[in-house]
Amino acid sequence: MPNKTVTVIDNRTGEKYDFSILESTIGPDVVDISTFYSKTGMFTFDRGFTSTASCRSKITYIDGAKGQLMYRGYDISYLATKKTFLDTAYLLLNGELPSKERLISYREELKKRSFIHEGMKKLFDAFPDNAHPMAILSAGVSALSTFYFDHLDMNSPDEVLEMANRIIAKIPTIATLSYRYSQGLPVIYPDLKKGFTENFLYMLRGYPHHHIDLKPIEVEALDTIFTLHADHEQNASTTTVRVVASTHAHPYACIASGINALWGRAHGGANESVIRQLEMIGSVENVDKYDYIGDKVKERLSKAFKTLGDATRLEILELLVKGETCGCTLINQLPISQPTLSYHLKKIKDAGLTETNRDGTWIKHKISKKKLDELINYLTLLRDGEEETCKY
Repeated sequence: MPNKTVTVIDNRTGEKYDFSILESTIGPDVVDISTFYSKTGMFTFDRGFTSTASCRSKITYIDGAKGQLMYRGYDISYLATKKTFLDTAYLLLNGELPSKERLISYREELKKRSFIHEGMKKLFDAFPDNAHPMAILSAGVSALSTFYFDHLDMNSPDEVLEMANRIIAKIPTIATLSYRYSQGLPVIYPDLKKGFTENFLYMLRGYPHHHIDLKPIEVEALDTIFTLHADHEQNASTTTVRVVASTHAHPYACIASGINALWGRAHGGANESVIRQLEMIGSVENVDKYDYIGDKVKERLSKAFKTLGDATRLEILELLVKGETCGCTLINQLPISQPTLSYHLKKIKDAGLTETNRDGTWIKHKISKKKLDELINYLTLLRDGEEETCKY
């Protein structure tokens, strides 16, 4: 049986140091260097932690180059097309998919937890109308720590689940409140008759005492988006949460720190930067005037697409477009962004930003992922090429 170690030789002295190899169930094995300093008196230097694992995980596996994304061993294609977001959330937290009965009770639990303390509404009143939604969301989540003082023992599995379920239920409410306050719109409370994702859209668009018609395809598309982004392995925001949590700070303060990390343009904010750039260009007629920023647009788009697993995410969207998950065509039922954006994205694609599928080609059914994270008022999917706008 081979010796499962790696030997490091200090060529200055000839001394040798052995370190154990930890074999993974999937993906690359790792060298355990936790004793490196005590053995060698030196530190390792890994800028950006590109070759460093900081924990063991049985939750998510991602290989962006191969387009692989798995939650608890389940392929994302299966979860996105056969299961709901709440199935996926339960799976990530508990390690197994819920039974039909457990899913019903879990859905009801989250519905009842979706309401926030009335005192929190005063917090939203204090923000100016043009406050950034990520700032409001972070403040709102952090404020939860002032209303909930229990379930703080993160060494207790039951208390971890209690805290996690509460935050999953309340963040959509806080997010929609943030949006509505910024628009000067009246508050819409969660509706216990509606499902998780349907409620989110309802709280965004609804008006008091007025029925709004939410298309099933919209709810399913957004639910799929939630599933695709449910977990993202050890990214910047996850690392931030874990670092802050290591100080035994309040769990909601830790989550708020992760939201702030997600805000950054090198992380989740990359999508926002691209949209702002395209909005600045304005129309097809202005494209040539902005050729000098073409490289910047490409760079920002590259960051937006650099997210590991995007190839798989685009494949799932392709299934939605073809109607394979819901029996109808998404592209004809959702509003499409103005031709200006579609035109400019095509121009960038033609310039070389084409590696979004496993085989390095642009997605087959002419759809470009751009506004997946801008889920205010409605879900927008950009069609690749100069195609007519589909009005909602």
